[in-house]
Amino acid sequence: MVEAKYYHKDGDELVCDLCPRACRLGDGDEGACFGYTHLDGKLIATNYSRVVTAVYDPVEKKPFFHYYPNSVILSIAPNGCNLKCSFCQNHQFTAEKAETKEINLQTILEYSGKSHSIGVAYTFTEPLIWPEYLVDATRKLKGIGQKNILVSNGYVNEKPLRDVLPYVDAINISVKAMRNEVYEKYMEGNADVVLNSIRIAAKETHLEVTYLLIPGLTDSDKDIGDFIDFMVEVNKDIPVHFKRFFPHYKMTDIPMTPNETMVKAYKLANQKLSYIYLIDTDIDGVSDTFCPNCKRLIIKRRDYQANLGGMRGANCKFCGHRINIKF
Repeated sequence: MVEAKYYHKDGDELVCDLCPRACRLGDGDEGACFGYTHLDGKLIATNYSRVVTAVYDPVEKKPFFHYYPNSVILSIAPNGCNLKCSFCQNHQFTAEKAETKEINLQTILEYSGKSHSIGVAYTFTEPLIWPEYLVDATRKLKGIGQKNILVSNGYVNEKPLRDVLPYVDAINISVKAMRNEVYEKYMEGNADVVLNSIRIAAKETHLEVTYLLIPGLTDSDKDIGDFIDFMVEVNKDIPVHFKRFFPHYKMTDIPMTPNETMVKAYKLANQKLSYIYLIDTDIDGVSDTFCPNCKRLIIKRRDYQANLGGMRGANCKFCGHRINIKF
C-alpha cells in the first residue's frame, strides 16, 4: 500500500492536492479519479502499479509526429481519469471501474524493451492521476536508457506536474476547448489549468499539443484562432494535432467533425504555426511535415509510418533548417 504524495488533512477529512478537483474524502471514501482512497487517516494510492491495458503501439498513434518517428512503444494505463468528458472514447476505462492487473517495476523494466520498444507510453486514460507510480517507473526506465512519454489532459496542479516532468521525455497535452464554460459543462474541468500545464511543459520537455474540434462548441473561427494565438505565444514550433470529434458515450447528438472544419483549422493554423497536422482523417497530405522555412515536403506519413526522405539528420535536406524533432 503506497501513501499518496499530494494531500492534506482538514479535520476528519483528507483533501487531495493532485488536481483542481480537490476531492474531500472521509474515511473509506474514494476519489473521483478512482486512484485514491482514505484509509485510517492516510490517503492511499490504490492505483499504484495497476493497469487496465498494456500493448505495443507506434509512437505516431499517440499522437507523436516529432518524437522518434517509426518507433514502437509499450503503452499502459491506470483505471480512471480526473476529467469527466461526456464524449470520452475510452469511458469503459476512465468513467467506470474496470478490471486491473499488476505491472510491478521489475516487469515494466523487462517489457519496456521488448518488441523493439523504445520505452513506455502512459496513455489511454489519464497518467497524471498516477504520480506515485509514474515517478518510480520513469526514474527506473531512464536509468536503463528507456524513454517515457505521456499523453495527458493536462488537468493537474503545478507541483505534481513539475515533480513528474524531469523524468518525462515527451508529453502530448490535449486541449478540449479554449473556453472555461465548455470545460465546466462537458468535462467538469477548467481550460486555464490545462493551458498553464502547456506553458510549464513547453519549458521542460518535448511537447506536442492536440486540439479537439467539437462541432458547435470548439470549432468557431474565434475558438480556433484563440488556440492558435495561444500556441504562438508559447512556441510556434510546437507540433499541433487537430483531432476530429466523434459522437460517443453521452454526446451522440453532436455529429462527427466534417472535413471542411478540419481543413479550415489546418489552413488557419498554417498561417502562424510551423507544424500542423490533422488526425482521424483520410485527407491527403495533412499528416505530412513541411519545412517551415522552404515549405518543401520533408516527411511523408501513411498508416503510422513516416518516410523521412526530406530529412538530413534533424535538418531539412533542402535548405538546412533545423526541425523541431527528436530522433
